[in-house]
Order: sequence, then structure tokens, then C-alpha cells
Amino acid sequence: MREYTELALAGDAAGAAEVAATLEPVRAVADTWLHGEAARRRGSPVPYIKAWAGLLGMSGGPVRPPLSQVPASALAALAADLDAAGLPCATPSAP
Repeated sequence: MREYTELALAGDAAGAAEVAATLEPVRAVADTWLHGEAARRRGSPVPYIKAWAGLLGMSGGPVRPPLSQVPASALAALAADLDAAGLPCATPSAP
């Protein structure tokens, strides 16, 4: 994101668009898990945001009640989607 922002600010719209396009796989994962219709049916995206962060090695941590932790099967599917999008992640573990 930083790279395409810098290119855009420097006036290189074509270069910025080319770099921005490389993030489409990540945007698709975000749409599936955080923003899309299936995500809206699950309710709050917070458990999935925290799980995503944790899978990438950031401090995600468990969610607080009344929210529920991401189920193990969904955590594994999210990890697979992130890996397929080019964001290798830690092996998912149940909180």
C-alpha cells in the first residue's frame, strides 16, 4: 500500500495502479472474511480481524464476551485463504 501511495503521490498513476492490483488477492480475502455477504451473516467482524492479525504474527488475542472465538475449522480456512493470497501465516491454533 505504501508503494502504490508513493507512486500515486509522485504522479505515476499507471505504476500505482499496477502495484495496487497486486493486492487484489488480499482484498478478496478481506471481502470473504470481513466485508462480504457471508461476513455480514456471521455478525461482528472483530473475531475474524483478531484471528487474521494473530495468523500473521500480530497481537490478535482472544475476543471478549459476548463475542465468540473463530471456530477451528474457520480459522484453518482463513489461514489457507491468507496463504493462497500470498500472506503466509502461522499454523492456526485454537485460542
